[in-house]
Amino acid sequence: MESPQAAEAWAEIRAHDQVMRYRRLGVGKSLLYLDSRSGAEICPDLREGLAGSFRLIVPELPTAQVHLAGWLADLLEGMGANNVGVVAAERFCVTAIELALLGVDQIGRVVIVCPETRGHSRRFDAWEHGALESASRRANIPMLLVHRGQSIDEIIGLVRSFFGEN
Repeated sequence: MESPQAAEAWAEIRAHDQVMRYRRLGVGKSLLYLDSRSGAEICPDLREGLAGSFRLIVPELPTAQVHLAGWLADLLEGMGANNVGVVAAERFCVTAIELALLGVDQIGRVVIVCPETRGHSRRFDAWEHGALESASRRANIPMLLVHRGQSIDEIIGLVRSFFGEN
């Protein structure tokens, strides 16, 4: 069986008069993976763990100021992608929610990796998920919240289960 590392490849598409690059990593159902900060991943073990069950789409984000959710929607449209899952951490959490509201046909489910809560006793229950509602399209998009404070194996298990993988 091919390892997730061996399946990594760069690809590019042209959408709306721009060239967009992204990495493909892993095999299986496609997930848009948004987890980087100045080139350093927040949860590198999460990316590697998910690549064993999913085809991760890791975009090379634009350096210019752009509406990021719109740019990501254009990327997915250019790929011909629909019903894609999204996994987002840190500064990409709001972008992922906005993308889900913009691209109701493109986005199937969203996982938000929340930062650890310091000094707070309250934790999100990872299975306590709701739905986002788009006023323009009246669609519901399931969303799962997980904490980075959980073990990486626990997070990977929750994400796999949420996206219907064993």
